[in-house]
Amino acid sequence: TIFRVDETNGITILHSFSSVDGAAPTAGLTEASGGALYGTTAEGGLHGFGVVFKITPAGAFSKLIDFTGETGAAKGSVPNGLALHSNGKLYGTTQSGGGNALGTLFSIDPVSGTLTTLAEFSGSGGAMPGQNPVGTVITQGDLVYGLTQNGGDSNNGVFFGININGTLTLSRSFTGLVGNQAGSRPDSSLLLANDGFIYGTTERGGANGVGVAFRFSSNASPSYEILHAFSDQTGSQPSGSLCERADGAIYGSTAVGGSLGWGVLYKLSPGAVHSVIAEF
Repeated sequence: TIFRVDETNGITILHSFSSVDGAAPTAGLTEASGGALYGTTAEGGLHGFGVVFKITPAGAFSKLIDFTGETGAAKGSVPNGLALHSNGKLYGTTQSGGGNALGTLFSIDPVSGTLTTLAEFSGSGGAMPGQNPVGTVITQGDLVYGLTQNGGDSNNGVFFGININGTLTLSRSFTGLVGNQAGSRPDSSLLLANDGFIYGTTERGGANGVGVAFRFSSNASPSYEILHAFSDQTGSQPSGSLCERADGAIYGSTAVGGSLGWGVLYKLSPGAVHSVIAEF
């Protein structure tokens, strides 16, 4: 379902999915001009590969796109979340589908409802390294930044920057346990913080093999910095999105680890000092 919550009326169901108009909405909603909300479903639609939809605050629902898998007018399958660019278009990725069945990057014009496939990922090599994009992309200037779980030089995933015209501008492969970009299997969205850096996490890799928190500088030749190598004792396998507080601190969570083994909530101070805030 899509629902609204307010203090007076509690929960109001705005739309219940019926498979043909989408199923399994898991990526959240993005507000565009005019107050309309846009989102995706991982399944359902005419072909079973997911959809892009629009809903107004009043609950008027419309399906914009049916993904078509490896071929067709809207190549892609299992779409992730959408990001709004200053040009008014929405950008997103699909986890699979496209000509190589490894995922795509696309844009949508909210006015016309037209989808344009900008890139089709090519795995460990090829013109567009990377496989199985994850999370919601971020945009800055003419670039769309994102992550893939797999693919790249050593199949540990890729940090990419693709121009809104579809040209690959940068591609950085994660290197596993060690190397110049240690980390493996990113499994969340990136965060463009107020300090201008791009923050993210990997589920695996790094010095202890259970993930890292990292940041890239957002320039033509971005530098990579590991902020924290996770460990079982203080939380491992980071998952979910990062968020930033007004003071510049970054907060996140891990799927497992901590003294009880059920995961932790952690903080990265502006000086990149890691601390555990709570244990599950």
